[in-house]
Amino acid sequence: MFKLNRWRPKGRGRTAQTGRERDGLNPRFMRVASMNEVPPGTGKLVTMMGREIGLFNVGGRIEAIDNTCPHNQRPIGTDGLTGGTVTCFWHNMTFDLESGACTEAPHFRITKYPVRVRKQEIYVSPDAQI
Repeated sequence: MFKLNRWRPKGRGRTAQTGRERDGLNPRFMRVASMNEVPPGTGKLVTMMGREIGLFNVGGRIEAIDNTCPHNQRPIGTDGLTGGTVTCFWHNMTFDLESGACTEAPHFRITKYPVRVRKQEIYVSPDAQI
């Protein structure tokens, strides 16, 4: 009789870490911009996996949202950034970037994305948070 354990791959039960995971980055996070491309108080549109994402620098903290207004499926844009809110230029609806809620009608929420900043590079996960 032979031992089945001999045929089991070594390290079973463990997952191999990639270089990016060892650096603290989940492989689901993708580099989309650098910090110098989004100075404080500004926004920038980027494309990630065919989706248009709005990046906003709110006092050094980066927020990432889907560039689609939940009210009428129009682009929100980046020009309406004031403090921690962005205003959709189509219907003048204002959204809080931290919570994603519309300040006038809280039942409208923008789709948010997790963000990580590492070595002045901005990484966004395609896994949406609502």
